[in-house]
Amino acid sequence: MINHVYDPLVDAARTNSPHGQKLLEQLGEKLLNANPGCCHSVEDGMRLARTNLSLYANFFPPPVVDQVRVYYGLAGFP
Repeated sequence: MINHVYDPLVDAARTNSPHGQKLLEQLGEKLLNANPGCCHSVEDGMRLARTNLSLYANFFPPPVVDQVRVYYGLAGFP
């Protein structure tokens, strides 16, 4: 279930796609709409998406984890 949400973000990082940040923003907006008590802005939703993406990426091989962390600026995320 989570794969169809976060795999496109991982794929964007792996291919250095110019669309990754837009995908992250769209996901942040979806998370805001789905969790209004938790997220108060698109930025909050994007922060939640980055945290989830950072955790999800750990299931991939280390080089992919590194690509995702660099591409989305995830230093400091779990």
